[in-house]
Amino acid sequence: MSASASAAACSCRKTAALVCLIKKTSATSEEEKETAVLVERLEELEECIDELENGSDKVFRSLVQTRVALLNIHTHIF
Repeated sequence: MSASASAAACSCRKTAALVCLIKKTSATSEEEKETAVLVERLEELEECIDELENGSDKVFRSLVQTRVALLNIHTHIF
């Protein structure tokens, strides 16, 4: 399992635990609605962070491939 996949799995478990805790502590329906909105926003934020991590992974791999290509070109000259 990749580092980003394991981080996502860990973060999902944390979100699920947070949702469970929030559900146990909420009392009124208005608070439940507010809690539901907050949980939804947390999940959206989590998805956004996952997308950012995936994008930065792609950029990093591209930089490494470019570096390897440049080193190969440099090595063949000498």
